[in-house]
Amino acid sequence: MRHWSYHYFSSLGLAITSAVLAAVIFRFKTQDGGFPCLFDTMHASLSCVVECLLEIGQHPQEEEANERSAYRQILGLRAVHLMAFFIMVYVGYVCAKTFPALN
Repeated sequence: MRHWSYHYFSSLGLAITSAVLAAVIFRFKTQDGGFPCLFDTMHASLSCVVECLLEIGQHPQEEEANERSAYRQILGLRAVHLMAFFIMVYVGYVCAKTFPALN
C-alpha cells in the first residue's frame, strides 16, 4: 500500500464530523442541561440553567435541602444493578467461548 497514511485522514474526518454534529445537536450545553457560562457568578449560572429549562418547557424547581449526588441516584436504581450483572455474565460467557485456553 503506497498511501497508508490516508487512513489517518479518514479517521480525522470522522472525528471532526462527530464533533461538529455534537456541537450542532447539543448546542454546547453542559450535561446538567445548562449552558456553559463564561462568568463565575452564581447569578449567571442560574440564569443559564433557567433559560435551558424554559426552552424545553419545564419550570425551574427549587433545590431540595437533602441533595444526593447524581452517581448515588443512578447507582440506587435496581435496573443498573441488573444490567451490570447481565453484562458481567455475558462478557464472561463470550470470553470463555472465544478464548478456551484461558480457562
